[in-house]
Amino acid sequence: MPNFYREQILLLLLAFLLNLSDTTAQVNIALQLHNPACGGFSSGHITAIPIGGSAPYTYLWSTGSTANPLQNVPAGTYTVTVTDFQGVTGTATGVLTEPPPLEVSIVVTDCGLPGTMEGVITGGIIPLSTDGAMAKQPQLLPIYKPICIVLQ
Repeated sequence: MPNFYREQILLLLLAFLLNLSDTTAQVNIALQLHNPACGGFSSGHITAIPIGGSAPYTYLWSTGSTANPLQNVPAGTYTVTVTDFQGVTGTATGVLTEPPPLEVSIVVTDCGLPGTMEGVITGGIIPLSTDGAMAKQPQLLPIYKPICIVLQ
């Protein structure tokens, strides 16, 4: 075999070995966090995205789950350990938070007949919805069929 081909084969083998050593590098993890929709709900989820290492990957969450994504969890701190095909591991921690509590304040603007009231809604997750209408936060929203109590 001529030296030229021998050198080419050696270079290809060296490149292959260098690429192989790169795949055993540390496993880094990016997390996609999706907070629960309401306080006290278990509707949050987290997706672990491994960067580096060799597929396939296995996942172990602080909850004991081995699924990815981790679904239907409440607000809290979650840690995942990702192990690649060659046994190299990486760890990441994410925090899911609850949205601010939804609060409604009623303001009587006219005690005549017909009277009027307005409701101020704060907290929650934007956009808010009342009677199918979308609202930004905070905003005055009309309340129909007002009741006016006059104390004497």
